[in-house]
Amino acid sequence: MGKEQAIALWNNKGIVRAEMEFYCGGDEMGDYSFVYFNADDEVVECCDLDDFFDRAVFDRVEFYVNSDGHYMGESGTVHIELEDDEEYGEEIDFTYSKSAQSEWQETITNTINIHLTDEQIEYLKEYVSSFNGGSDENPNFNYSKDFIMTDEHERIEKEITTILNETTSDYEPETDNELNEWYNYQNEEPMFNEHNELLVEMNNEVYVYTDSED
Repeated sequence: MGKEQAIALWNNKGIVRAEMEFYCGGDEMGDYSFVYFNADDEVVECCDLDDFFDRAVFDRVEFYVNSDGHYMGESGTVHIELEDDEEYGEEIDFTYSKSAQSEWQETITNTINIHLTDEQIEYLKEYVSSFNGGSDENPNFNYSKDFIMTDEHERIEKEITTILNETTSDYEPETDNELNEWYNYQNEEPMFNEHNELLVEMNNEVYVYTDSED
């Protein structure tokens, strides 16, 4: 279907505007659909126009589909109207305007304090130089010296592992943005604060939404 046919069908159906709802990201165009409205703001069924706009919109509107780990994608609406500027000698044509929001993935970092028993503190001070973990893994302990891991050492380390897993998974940072389930954490020097509490640096991912460019 050409533009002239699309304009004729648009007018015959009494359509005054159309909306294309869309989502794109992950290096591809996602789902999108067209809805048509008359002057009374009622939905007009006109699937025949879909094929025309399925080509025309992508010639006239830029969509940002390429994600990079920071930029995730965008979603919104393309507003379509029929512009009649014959008075100024211009051709009758459809106009397209995009209103959308971009989704970004940001990392926020906070230090949390964890209370441990004296036995657990002494184990960390004696044998551990640092550790790290996250939402999809148990903590990995980096040892400060060679030693024979006894059953007693193993018990203490399992207790610390349980505390770290429970505390970090329950932690929710203060943020005005949408919190992602993913997180990781680490501990380096200094390992403890002045109250002998374990210091853990938490990295939480959040989704940030901003107005997208046309």
